[in-house]
Amino acid sequence: MVYVSPVIGRWYRKQRICGIPLIVVEELSNRQKNNCLSGYHGYDKLLDAVNHLLEFEKRGIPTIKPLPSEFLSHFAGKRDQLEELCVKKKKKEQIHIPRQIDLDRIPYIPLPPSPATWEEWKDGTDELKSEKDIFQIVDSSGWKLTESRKLEKEEKPGTFFKEIRITSEGSLFIDSKGKNEKYSGCKSSLMKRNREGNVVKEVGLDHDIYRIATSPLNDYYAFMSSGGALYAYNGKLERIFEHQLSQDPRIVAHYESTIPTWGTIKSHIRTIDVSTEGKDYLFTISDTAWCINRNHESNWGISMPLNEGWERVVSRITTDVPREEIVNAFSELDLRMPATQEAIKRKYRELAFKWHPDRNKDINAKERMQKINNAFSALTGVDPNSLEIREKTVFDYRKRPDYTFDIVDIGGTTLGVTIATTMFGFPNDWIYASGFADDQVHVYLGSYAGKIVKVDPKGIPLLVYDVSNTPRWIIDTSDYLYIQTDTRLYIIRNSEELVDIKDIKRKEKLIVGDEGFGLVGNKFLKWFNEDGQTIGTITTKDPIRAVYLSRKKVTVETRQHRAVLKIFA
Repeated sequence: MVYVSPVIGRWYRKQRICGIPLIVVEELSNRQKNNCLSGYHGYDKLLDAVNHLLEFEKRGIPTIKPLPSEFLSHFAGKRDQLEELCVKKKKKEQIHIPRQIDLDRIPYIPLPPSPATWEEWKDGTDELKSEKDIFQIVDSSGWKLTESRKLEKEEKPGTFFKEIRITSEGSLFIDSKGKNEKYSGCKSSLMKRNREGNVVKEVGLDHDIYRIATSPLNDYYAFMSSGGALYAYNGKLERIFEHQLSQDPRIVAHYESTIPTWGTIKSHIRTIDVSTEGKDYLFTISDTAWCINRNHESNWGISMPLNEGWERVVSRITTDVPREEIVNAFSELDLRMPATQEAIKRKYRELAFKWHPDRNKDINAKERMQKINNAFSALTGVDPNSLEIREKTVFDYRKRPDYTFDIVDIGGTTLGVTIATTMFGFPNDWIYASGFADDQVHVYLGSYAGKIVKVDPKGIPLLVYDVSNTPRWIIDTSDYLYIQTDTRLYIIRNSEELVDIKDIKRKEKLIVGDEGFGLVGNKFLKWFNEDGQTIGTITTKDPIRAVYLSRKKVTVETRQHRAVLKIFA
């Protein structure tokens, strides 16, 4: 095939003449004229092609530039140069086409829906805090307060550090606006403290910080500036990577497509990430995520399914079922956490066959079946009012039934739910959260609609969770997967075993350590072991500024004071 490398500002198109694929190029420079017919591997084949085109030129039919006659004249008596041109190979330009997720081809795991908000907590009443003591232990079943003291002046971090993140080696303090007077002229600054809360290093940066990516699983950090530049730093606060996303060919291709966007690049890129040692980097654009290496080459790209026209979308209900009712729902199905989706489906099938009024004439059958449906709804988010059982199948009657959610296959009898497409106002389901797993090669992507997709190192989707609300944190420690929305925390083991859930009602933030996790509120910290069993709760009189996690110890700081808690559970 005749090959011409694309040149910015040049218009080109593919064309086929006499069965010969060509690229027609306008306004070529002299250097490009010599390259426009490169790609034919063989002197004779190239001359045959040019002579074919020469016949068209003689008849006044447009062919290529340079004209075949000009090309032959230029290389007359220069067979060596022409042969060299024929065998010269161009570096293949990488094509950036993301993989489209097909929800019909991967396991779908619907979890108890996360409410959009808790109505009773909208006004912020019933704040959990210490009314009298600087630090107060509310529940000391698994830990005890071993130290409580006032901070020395040099121990107090500046108030300009508005964001503090837990990493594998300590805590990172982030001044995203450049308010640190110690680094005059810098647009932002960082301070790293170790697990004991001692300062390790502090630096000023020459860029502002708009997006932040840190992880409790490694000690590498990624930041995006408001102008769309991606930066990465190691645990020594040394810059190891820089990339102008606004000029990235994957981003450019997005803007040249028909995908609707609005605002500026900083609002289109909702999440970024970096793996251990800065080996791989992740960024999103609208509903698409790209994973690239340190040479800016694509490892993979993947796009969330469109909201409109999905082949498989569960019709999820909007619910604010609290944790207690979900526990009761498990009990209604004769189950308890931890439980897998397969166990929930199996029990629902068993009880539905037993209690459906069409099969059971007991006067209490209708009421019991309603309770079973409600329990199934609470645990999966499927609307029980849309279910109807007729003989061997459960149907969800909608205009566009797209997916049958199989519940049973026993003795040739199938019980399933056909679930229809949900229509949203915008076609694209934007990616709002991401996270490298503990192995640093698998990646989780969380969408605005509440879909969390696990992706393998080749960019192949493995499974999808549905929580019906935008995820804020996705952390896979290899033993447990933690997914937090604004209203709920999910604890998952072995990919699909729901171990526990925690309702988030006071804007708590998830932090994860080596031996457990915490939920940090404005003036309280709740600590749990890995599977969600409560270790203890501490409340404070003043807002919590920082938390440091070390082995069997949690350190909590306010602006003026520090408390150390020893975990013995």
